[in-house]
Amino acid sequence: MRIRINMFWEFIFGILLVHSDQYPKLDNLPPYLIPLVYPELDLNPSADLLQKVLQAQFRRKDLMCSSLSRSVPYCICTTYQVLDNIGMLSLKKMSGYKSEAIVRSTLQHSNYYLESRHNNLQNFPSNICEFPEIAHLDLSYNKIKDVNLVSCITFLDTLKLQHNLVEYLSNETFIHMRLLRVINLSHNRLKFIEPGFLINVNGSLLEFDVSYNYLTSLDITNIIWTQTIFCKANFSHNSISSITNELNWRSQGKLEFSFFGRLDGSYNNLTYFSFFGENGLNVKHIGKLYGWRIYAWHNQWNCDCKIYPFAKASEMVVKMVHTINFFLTCESPRHLRKKALLDIIKKSELDQLICNLSLADRCPPQCHCFYQPAIGNRTVIDCPGSGLTRIPSALPLYDNLQIDFTNNSIRNLKGISQFGLEMVERIKKLDLSNNQIIAISDLVLDRFRKIQLVNITSNAIKRIPRSLQMLKPCQIALGKIIMKCKCEDLWLKIWLPLQYQSCTGNTQIVCEHNGLLRPITEMEKVDLGCSETNNNASLLNMSICSAFAAVIIIASMVFKLRYECFILTRSIFNFCKKPVAPHCIKHDIYISANEDDPLVRKWLLTSFVPYLERKGFDVFIFFRDSAFGAPREQETIDVMSKSRNFIILLSDITNGTQEWNKREWRYAWNYYKCDFSRNLIVINYDFVKCDDFVKKFFRGFFTLRKVINFSNFDNKIEEDILTFLK
Repeated sequence: MRIRINMFWEFIFGILLVHSDQYPKLDNLPPYLIPLVYPELDLNPSADLLQKVLQAQFRRKDLMCSSLSRSVPYCICTTYQVLDNIGMLSLKKMSGYKSEAIVRSTLQHSNYYLESRHNNLQNFPSNICEFPEIAHLDLSYNKIKDVNLVSCITFLDTLKLQHNLVEYLSNETFIHMRLLRVINLSHNRLKFIEPGFLINVNGSLLEFDVSYNYLTSLDITNIIWTQTIFCKANFSHNSISSITNELNWRSQGKLEFSFFGRLDGSYNNLTYFSFFGENGLNVKHIGKLYGWRIYAWHNQWNCDCKIYPFAKASEMVVKMVHTINFFLTCESPRHLRKKALLDIIKKSELDQLICNLSLADRCPPQCHCFYQPAIGNRTVIDCPGSGLTRIPSALPLYDNLQIDFTNNSIRNLKGISQFGLEMVERIKKLDLSNNQIIAISDLVLDRFRKIQLVNITSNAIKRIPRSLQMLKPCQIALGKIIMKCKCEDLWLKIWLPLQYQSCTGNTQIVCEHNGLLRPITEMEKVDLGCSETNNNASLLNMSICSAFAAVIIIASMVFKLRYECFILTRSIFNFCKKPVAPHCIKHDIYISANEDDPLVRKWLLTSFVPYLERKGFDVFIFFRDSAFGAPREQETIDVMSKSRNFIILLSDITNGTQEWNKREWRYAWNYYKCDFSRNLIVINYDFVKCDDFVKKFFRGFFTLRKVINFSNFDNKIEEDILTFLK
């Protein structure tokens, strides 16, 4: 036994170092509770030590350990209350009270016991809140429906209400009763427990029994305990079929669960572990429950693919730890019936956790389809020898499809060509061996390109289209094909897998030649009577290809430099023949600049524009000369259509971000492009770099260095601009 314990804790230490968020953290655990997690340190502690541990944990001097206790968990879970000055209360019908009331003897006591069984009580005694010192309350075998009044008994240690008519339990009834240690509500008519009760308990509550009730669902927050230890939570013999998460609770890495406890969910209607993942408990945190004893016998557990995440996450712990206190027996599917889930995990049989797919899941009628997460999350479509004569038109909409159509009577592959690319991309393996396939079309081979492995061996294929070379040799297996080889088949010599490749035997092409069978790899052009290649024809073909390539390259360069070519062509045309300006010209210069830049405005209004006007130019600046209240875009179009020169002032703020500047640039470029009498001058005020929008209109100016940099070192920017103006 000592060897087993040491192996266990060596394993736990390793896990804590590598996956510290999956197992209980001991940072805040009091030293006296370390034996809960390190039982090998709990070497039969003395009764005195256990008593000190008990009192330190609950800060109560009225609790005692059983005399048989030899460990901290056993001590806590066999605790009983010892009170020195305790009295008995009784019930009596009294005037002024609607129901029976509590009466006490003439003697005064510190605490009281009240027991009234088989008394046909329908409510708690009317004056029960006048006795907060009640420590033990037993009202079993009555007809009580509402238990909310019990919250006023602040010193209550044990509550027994079995065999009553309670139907509803609020999450606030017991939450502030720090001394309450036992709650027994078994054999009632309890239909609903409000979410958020047990997960928020952080006092002395050790036993919670709601067995033999009418519960049909249970919230995850009433399953998970976060106080240091609990002894028993009994939900057995109900009709629980689902685990809910109405508060959207999610387990976090830093959240600690109880180190020890017994959870009994036996004799219910549970089928799946729905509380993992979407219902709150992260599968990675399963290790935090390793100290719990969980009983889930006699449910309708369906051990299919939905239980796989839990089984996979538990696999390492189950194989390394000799004692796992989790008891669950599968009821379905048929091949796992009456088999313990722990045995499936221990024997590495997780591949048996599958989900069968039906016709509603698009499984072909003659086939057996199942989803198998343990083997690469694959979905198997198993149809061997099922009498198929064609490819089924519908397949399950799952990824990683592995299809077996072997030993059927399929003659053509038209069904494959009719699949959309999205469906073909879902297929990873396709086995069509031992059918009656005669030919493979180019479209089918194109679809095969998306599939990892295709097996078409043992069919009646006599010809292989050249489009097969689109596939890798190890991607498809054609088996041994005997055919009459022609000159155009010699490309197969290059395509076939090499001798050192693992897929060498996938495809073997054998030629019928002069009554003999010879591998195509041994055939030459001479053997097939192929004529030698015409050198002149080859030279002509090379010349045509070279010329075509040159045209494409030149066209690409012209397209890339189209703005630069246009500006150069325009300059040459204007030099040779001076264009005539239209009669509608009204303004000599239109200036586009960022009117929100104070430095630009100051330079324009105090220096640049006065200089141009002194030279006799009519200058229009929108922020100075526009008509008040006129639509801006329409006025911009009218003014620019009557302007001869456009000056574009680029600054950091106008670097493709101002909407009105962008429109002005577009209009200026269009007039410049369509009317050779117009002129476009670009001034780079802030050494702006071209962004995508600036490049669209002015890239050619930057490339040909026709941009005037404002910060030139000659201080002659006005003279430079003047030379460009018409």
